[in-house]
Order: sequence, then C-alpha cells, then structure tokens
Amino acid sequence: MGWLSGREKGSPAYSAVEHVALLSVMSQAADAFNCSESSPQWEEVYSQMCTEYYQSSGIWLSGALHGHFVDLYSSFKQGIRHLSVQDTEKKSPIIYTKGDDCCEEYMDALYKLPGLDAKKYNSKKWWSCGVAEMLLPMHIGYTSEFGSGQQTAGWLSEKATAHKT
Repeated sequence: MGWLSGREKGSPAYSAVEHVALLSVMSQAADAFNCSESSPQWEEVYSQMCTEYYQSSGIWLSGALHGHFVDLYSSFKQGIRHLSVQDTEKKSPIIYTKGDDCCEEYMDALYKLPGLDAKKYNSKKWWSCGVAEMLLPMHIGYTSEFGSGQQTAGWLSEKATAHKT
C-alpha cells in the first residue's frame, strides 16, 4: 500500500460497521446528509461520531471523515448509474419500502456491485446490506426534492443561500 497517499491511504481502513454508525448519526441530524464540511450539521455529526463511535480511540480528523463520506456516496451513486445502464429494467425506486420485492431486488443488485469491481466501487470492506439499506433512502430523500418539478426561481435562490451559509 506504499503507492497510496493522502486521503486514499486511509480509505481502506474504513469499515461497513463504521459506515453504518456514520449513516445512523447522519439520519438523526437534520439536513446532515450531503452537507458541507464547514456546516453546523457536519460539526454535529462529527461530534456525535467522536463521542458515540470512536470514544477517543482511532478518531479521524473531521475533514478526513467528511471526505471519506463523499467518496462513499460517490461510489454509491456510481453503482446506481451502473445499474440503470447495465439493466434497463432495474431502476432506482422513487420510494424505498423495506420488504417490497422490487426494492429488495434492486438493493440486492446494488449491494453486489462492489464485489464485481472493487476498483470502481472502492474497498469491499466499505459495503454491507446495512450500508446500502441506509444510503438508498437517504439518497432518494435528497434527490427527490430536485426531481419533483417544483423548482422555481425562488426555490433555487433559497437553496443557493442555504448552501452558502
């Protein structure tokens, strides 16, 4: 692993258990999903991770953890894109309902992708059914507001202001 540097050097050290903890904390903090590293939402997430998960051992720097989440989510979105191109019948659900046959089939296909190409989807250690089951509803919730067709100039202006602050 001597060829890795910077953020890539620490990436293999993350695990699916750590991702489940991170996603759990993010799901409890309002507007924390896909927030910026300098936002109060991320500060809350990072603080909770330090006290509840890391408990003063093996603590990542805030920027490293945030950057890693960005990598995790990017890999996840790449999997969604791959499935939509590879199998035109497998489309990301608009609403995730645990136990629904279509959702479960999609989730199973999505979960299997990292095993097929670890270079494209990063370390297999990152992924578990739990990680995928937590990420998909968060992703759907985040992207649904952009695809609802209700974006007006005022809505875009509010979003721009919110992201600046």
